[in-house]
Amino acid sequence: LGDWAVMPNHAHLLVRLLNGLSLSEVLQAWKGVSAHRVNKRSKRKGSLWMDESFTHIVRNFEKLEKAASYIRQNPSKANLKEEEYTLSKGKAAWFS
Repeated sequence: LGDWAVMPNHAHLLVRLLNGLSLSEVLQAWKGVSAHRVNKRSKRKGSLWMDESFTHIVRNFEKLEKAASYIRQNPSKANLKEEEYTLSKGKAAWFS
């Protein structure tokens, strides 16, 4: 897991998939588990996530830095207060 941000109405994640895993399988698992937990915590039922996701393949270090910068800047561009989002700089090894 690289840089990530969870905001009130969406999330951004930089991930490097392990061999044998597809992005659609990983997203389906994340969405399923998180929807279950959010619904349980908020005592609600029903859909939480949109069916679609915007994905982008990062092919080099320059694009990786650009994507990470976008994630880190996104909460402030949305004028969110610090308590309205969670932001983390990942520790994944990318282009080694």
